[in-house]
Amino acid sequence: MTYMPNLDAEVRALSLSMDRPSLTGLAHVLRHPEMWPADFRWDYTDCANCGIGLSRQLWTEAADKPLNAVFSIDEKTTQALFYEVRKRGFAEMSATSAVNVADAIDAYLASA
Repeated sequence: MTYMPNLDAEVRALSLSMDRPSLTGLAHVLRHPEMWPADFRWDYTDCANCGIGLSRQLWTEAADKPLNAVFSIDEKTTQALFYEVRKRGFAEMSATSAVNVADAIDAYLASA
């Protein structure tokens, strides 16, 4: 995992484990830009700079695997969480925020 100074205290406070990829951890980091790697800039229109790219920067083991394998979710869920959030009322992909993706992840986790 890439070291981010604010991450350790945040994770301890929430009892989250960031040692391995998790949707819970990703949703939390998506809501906290101060925890993003210094060179990460949110852009839902670019996979390297959306939830996919952030997960790949947070966890090296996520870099070369399909997201469904990384997060143990099926392809339909992967599509819904990472590719189709904009279909939930945002006319432009660029209007989709990191919090919108975190909300989609949290809704999925609450229903699972």
